[in-house]
This record gives sequence, structure tokens and C-alpha cells, in this order.
Amino acid sequence: AGAVAVTPVVEVTDTIRQIDGEGSRVIDRSALRAVQTPQGFDRVVITECHEQLSRDGGTVTDDISCCERYGHRATLVEGSRMALKITEPVDLD
Repeated sequence: AGAVAVTPVVEVTDTIRQIDGEGSRVIDRSALRAVQTPQGFDRVVITECHEQLSRDGGTVTDDISCCERYGHRATLVEGSRMALKITEPVDLD
């Protein structure tokens, strides 16, 4: 059987800081990846996961997180920096 949830990812190149009540610290980005789109799914699995999320009243930031929340492993594949994600109006500029 193939993967039920697949998403492209790229290495994080920006410096990432974690902020807390005492200040901030740099996070080691070597184990971090930025998630891209498009994401691919087994249709039955993603539908069931979103239906369960709706029943639970939960929220997620993307469909991959929805699948993971209900026990499905995400398969990560190498993405491309050429793949631009359009999320906000400024992304079109």
C-alpha cells in the first residue's frame, strides 16, 4: 500500500527564534523543515480525518496535521524553493 498523506518540504534557511517570558533563543534549524503544497492524500482517509476534526471541534494549520492528529503518518518528500505558496494577498506581489 502507498502513503496516505504526502507533503513536500524544504530545509528552513531563516534563523528561527523561540520566545518565552525570559527572552529568546535561536532554534537549531537542522531538524526543521518548511511544509509546502500541494499535499496529497488517500481521499477516504483525509475525508474521515476532517469529519472527525469537525466532530471534535478541533483546529489544525494544514491537512497533513489533520491526518497526523488521527494517527496517520505523513510521508515527507523533497520540495522545491521554486514552488511558491499563495496564502495572503502580499504573496501575489
